[in-house]
Parts: sequence; structure tokens; C-alpha cells
Amino acid sequence: MARLCYEPALPEHTPALNDPLSLKDADRCVMCGMCLPHCPTFLLTQDEGDSPRGRIMLMLGLDSGRLEIDERLRAHIDGCLGCRACEAMCPSRVPYGQLLYAMRARLHAEPEEGLVAQAQIRLLESAALRRNAARLFGLAQGMGLAALASLADRATLARAADLLTPLETPERWDAVYPATGAQRGVVGLFTGCTAEGLDTTTVRSAIALLTALGREVRVPPSQVCCGTMHRHDGHHETADRFMKKNIEAFADPELDAVVGCATGCSAQLRAYGDDRLAPKAADLCGLLDRLLTEELPKGLSFAPLPARIAVHVPCTQRNRLREDGTTQRLLAHIPQTEIVELPGNELCCGAAGVQMLTRPEQADALVAPKVGALAEIRPDILVTPNVGCALHIRGALRRAGLDIEVVHPATLLARQMRSNGT
Repeated sequence: MARLCYEPALPEHTPALNDPLSLKDADRCVMCGMCLPHCPTFLLTQDEGDSPRGRIMLMLGLDSGRLEIDERLRAHIDGCLGCRACEAMCPSRVPYGQLLYAMRARLHAEPEEGLVAQAQIRLLESAALRRNAARLFGLAQGMGLAALASLADRATLARAADLLTPLETPERWDAVYPATGAQRGVVGLFTGCTAEGLDTTTVRSAIALLTALGREVRVPPSQVCCGTMHRHDGHHETADRFMKKNIEAFADPELDAVVGCATGCSAQLRAYGDDRLAPKAADLCGLLDRLLTEELPKGLSFAPLPARIAVHVPCTQRNRLREDGTTQRLLAHIPQTEIVELPGNELCCGAAGVQMLTRPEQADALVAPKVGALAEIRPDILVTPNVGCALHIRGALRRAGLDIEVVHPATLLARQMRSNGT
């Protein structure tokens, strides 16, 4: 079988801000302002400091000594969503994401020390710990965690309790799932740090679809978090450690592809730049799109679904993977569906990794137009291929009293999949 190869993204070089390469890249910005109408935070605040070119000016000002690190500067830089819509359309091809991550490394130069930070890192490195944490969190929710958190004035905890309601039942994944029927290839499945409790259904759906399409699915137990949240926050040492562990976990030469279930994870795997992993890294939606188009096994089909389905396109799918339109093509395999694109897909929903927890006012302001659009078009289902976006939008819909199911497109395909007429 011909190996499935994917165009690797450029590795995300993250130099210190005074690295000459970084400064050269910053100087590529000609301050044309074409990024402004594409920047969600600038559109929200109308403050140049919250725009890509404004943030680059702050970086250059800090490097030249004209500015010092203070809370105002931190607020502008930390308020960036990292959606990289500006980067996708920049005529000067400024690598804004790399500049942002380098700047945050300077602003947050302290290493990730302390009990809380180390506990978080251990949690992201251990599936067993995540399963146990999910069980404990589910038990706490049943005992009124959200109310207790509110009474204790723990705003972030209360927010997490709201967004993570309800948790899915944790599952222990097998190392190998055999292909159904004739084997046509072998794929490694990257489950990330959300497969235990937050995105179990998506992982289960991915396995069902891939094995039905003749792929043996291997789930290396030594894989860890992709590191994207640490990379984006400037904690490059932790992100590099996670990257090295994942490269080793998926070093199996028999793998034709390494598939991420969430677009954010898939984009980060491609950005590793490793010759062994990056060329094989694929997003689940992108791979399913290719397989269903090129080699649908005989007897495999999808049951009709007479429903209106709205499609949310995450920033990582549009701006980093450059696979806009993939979800719509996937859903077209299900007969009788009415597929509509969510208005405003070109702008970030505000989830932005952990910002939906740490900057709730901004996150809620950015998701509000999407909730309003969904209230108007009234779909039966909203699909999004990124777990963070799903959690954020689902929580906003629940608070608005809108009963719209939010699922990964793979989950919808797996539900409707039938083999040999069943």
C-alpha cells in the first residue's frame, strides 16, 4: 500500500526575543493594517495594542529598551488568542505565532515550578492519572462542585465545573485495534490529554471508522499531551519534553499516518518538524476525507440523517492545517443532511486553549455572536473537530438555554455508519 504522506508544516522555531532571526522576522511586518479586520481581539476592543501589528510594535519596543514589562504590556500580549488568522492572510508572511510564543517566553520566564504546575504536568503525562482525575471530578460534580466553587469564590474552578459538565466516562484504550476485513494500512492514533473524560466518544468513533476503513489502529500508551498549551504560553522546555516523548512513542516505522482527533493537536504534531513524525501527521477529518473519497470499502455506507447540521471551523483547522471545507465534505457522505456553515467561522470562538477559563469575559464576548447565529439558524446538531471549541460553545449554548447537540464530525459519521446493509 502506498504510504499516506502529508505536507509538513514548518517547525515552530521559538527563539528568545533577542535572537537575530526573531527580530528579523518582526521587521517583516510593514504595519499595513491588513490584519486588523481578521483579528478577533482588535475587533472586540478597537485597541491597537490588541492587534497583531500593535503587539509586534510592543515586542520591538521591549527589545529596544523603549518599553518595560508591566501589567499593561502583559495584558495586551496575553490577551492574544493565538488563532493566527493574521498569519494566514499576511502579505509579508510574518510568522506571527512564533513571535508571540517567543514574547510570552520572555514575559513568563519563570520555570513551571510549584506543586500546582508540577501536578498539571504529571496529569498531562499520565493517562492513568487523567482517568482517576476524571472519576474524582465527576464525583465532585455530583456533589455540587460548581455551587461549592462559587461559594468559595474560586472563579476558575466554578468556570471549569460549568464547561466540563458532564464529563464522559473514562476509558482505558487498547494498544492495538485490528482492521475490519482486509487490512489496508496501519495508523497511530494520537489521543492527546482529553481522551479520558473530555473526548472519549470522539476517540471511540475514530477507532470505529478507521478500523472499518481497513486500518489497524495502534494507540501507544507512552504518548503524552502534544504540548500546544505550554508552547503557546511560552513554556518551551515543557513543550519540548512532551514533543520528544511523542516522537519516540510514534517512532514505529510501520505507521502510515499519525492521526490526531483534535485539530489543535494535529497542527502541533505537524509543527514538531521531526522527519519521522511530521510527514505522517494528519488530522482525523483530513484523513477520513481522503479515505472515504478514494477507497470506500464495499458494503460500507452511511444511514440517512434528515437533520440540519451546522459546521464550526476551528482556527487550527482553517489557519494552521489549511483544511477548511474538510468537515463539509465528510458530512456530505451522510444522505439527507442539510449542511450549513456557522456564520462568522473566520473569527475565533474565544476558547483559545485555556483562555476560556483564564479570560472568561473575553471568551464569552467572542462566543456570543456564534450563539446568536445558532439561535437564528436553529440546527439540530453543531459539529466541530476541536475539543476545546466544543466545550466552550457547548457551555455557552447551555447557558443560553439552547438545546443543540455539539459533537465531533467523526462521531456523527460513526453513528450513521453501517456495513453490509446493517
